[in-house]
Amino acid sequence: MVQRLFAQVLLAFVLMSVAEAQTISFTSIPEGYEAGNIDLGRGFTGALAADPANDNIIYASVGYWQHNSIVRINLATSLMTTVADGYFGSIGGMAVPGPNQLVVVDNDDCTSNSIPGDTILLLTDINIDGDFNDPGEIEEFIAPILVNGGSFSGAQARIAPAGSPSMIPSGSLLFQNADGNGHADLFIVTNPTSSTTAVYRPAGAAFFSGFDYNGGFDFDSRGNIFMGTTNSSFSGEVYALVNTNHDEDIDMGEWNDIVTSASLPGAISDFVIDAEDDAFIVTNPWGGFQVQTFRTPSDPLHIKAMPIPFANTDSSWLTSAIINTKSRQFEPGAPNGATMLLGGYKGMNSATNLLTLRPRKASEVKVWLLY
Repeated sequence: MVQRLFAQVLLAFVLMSVAEAQTISFTSIPEGYEAGNIDLGRGFTGALAADPANDNIIYASVGYWQHNSIVRINLATSLMTTVADGYFGSIGGMAVPGPNQLVVVDNDDCTSNSIPGDTILLLTDINIDGDFNDPGEIEEFIAPILVNGGSFSGAQARIAPAGSPSMIPSGSLLFQNADGNGHADLFIVTNPTSSTTAVYRPAGAAFFSGFDYNGGFDFDSRGNIFMGTTNSSFSGEVYALVNTNHDEDIDMGEWNDIVTSASLPGAISDFVIDAEDDAFIVTNPWGGFQVQTFRTPSDPLHIKAMPIPFANTDSSWLTSAIINTKSRQFEPGAPNGATMLLGGYKGMNSATNLLTLRPRKASEVKVWLLY
């Protein structure tokens, strides 16, 4: 069994019972933001996905090893519903490819049920009853390729945004694995709304290979991909991927290590970019901030970036981050701004809550004082 990187580093965490799980809290947030909390009632197991059709809808994996389930969270109403009872083995990533659908990257196998494990799944709410629990609604989507070490290590997943970014067809699925020893990959699967049409692009190969462990990835507004990784020394790095020749993969000269391990000694567990092209690194240094930030450079193949502190928590190991939308700003004072969600461990157990961070609206008093 191969878990995502954070679970590989802290394997004992995964093996603990959810019964003793606790909540996490912010210990530091930047000025102009307000913190919140979502009570899951169960341990968070590391995967988050936002619904592009409704940015108030977030999916989260909960439970514990070989007993993962999926909940749907409405950020506007705080309503939480279990939408896939499972049990899944170990969900490393999720993405929403189309209406009433969910892709689940499951890198383990729960032997107590018939759901395929150690593979990539497609969940479809066929009868539109709000869940994926009915017969035929969970199927193998596409089998993993380039598996090293004998076990699938699937991790974070995203859907390519509109505009064919990096010459990737809009709506394609991207996901990472964490094979280690320079064998980790970033994959593209086109036409991800059906198991009969989905194919790897390039055929039988990865979009980018050669790193050690996953650390999340995201697109900037120019369509470039920035990808968090952790190397074999468990220090973090951020790669910029720029598809200059417009083919189906990233070649030599089309990537740059823009944040080196010398400037980021902690491992990276996730990575997101907001609407303003600010990148946020979820890292876990022995000392210092767990969420750090930098502005993505306009020429990422030739410019380095230096992350600075953004927010910190009392989590023993932050695992996951997501920003629910890029159609709204994540800047202080932004009206109806985007929301960042963070999850992780407390002590040796999965935390039973998610943290939220939103821009604080500009004070009417402060605006009045301008006059």
